[in-house]
Amino acid sequence: MVQGLATSFNTTATIDFLDSVPPVVNTSSLIPLARAAATNTVGKEAVMPLPKANMGAEDFGNYLDHVPGVFVRYGAGIQGHDVGGAHTSTWDFNEEALMVGAMYLSNVVLQYPPA
Repeated sequence: MVQGLATSFNTTATIDFLDSVPPVVNTSSLIPLARAAATNTVGKEAVMPLPKANMGAEDFGNYLDHVPGVFVRYGAGIQGHDVGGAHTSTWDFNEEALMVGAMYLSNVVLQYPPA
């Protein structure tokens, strides 16, 4: 495709594929802890797995290359309001999700087994 476009414009082109970020692979042994902390924070009915894998890039994968962890998403939408896209200048999320995140992290710490 690149060569075809370049030829059509009477020029040359090359394409380089660069490694971006590693995949996010949760530490399986920590998933029960993460789920329990989420359940204690918002209740069992509000904790749900993603319906399908998300193939988007996420720099959290860089952290998981060095330390164990679990990637968790919080619902930060505002009912009846287009919140825009995350990581954009139009993102307008529900700031109450910040408190949910802080409470969740507190529950993770309280439930983490002592060393």
